[in-house]
Amino acid sequence: MQESQIKIEFYGPFGLAEHDDNILFQNDLSHLEGIYLIAIQHNEGYLVYYIGETGHSFYARLKDHVIQYFGGNYRVLEPSKFRKGEKEIVWNGMWRKGTRDRVPEFINRSHELVTIW
Repeated sequence: MQESQIKIEFYGPFGLAEHDDNILFQNDLSHLEGIYLIAIQHNEGYLVYYIGETGHSFYARLKDHVIQYFGGNYRVLEPSKFRKGEKEIVWNGMWRKGTRDRVPEFINRSHELVTIW
């Protein structure tokens, strides 16, 4: 039986907003597809929160993530605690069964949540 090898290279880190040094949406690599990590800076490195893969461009997939976060579908953690490795959920999202009727609550809390993002 012949062994197979897969070589994985990660590039980055990339940010998403103007205050970041290396913005994904303005980088030539954003048109590629593959595996990506969503992480937050932690101590001397990064704490990975999510591992994903896309058959579309990184640009399209991360744009979808941003839309889902700002639309209230995804879970939001308190950033200062998350940077310490602690998980405090400030919004549990509306993506799973039993949570999709929380739209009024999300609208009422949207100002608070946007300042966290």
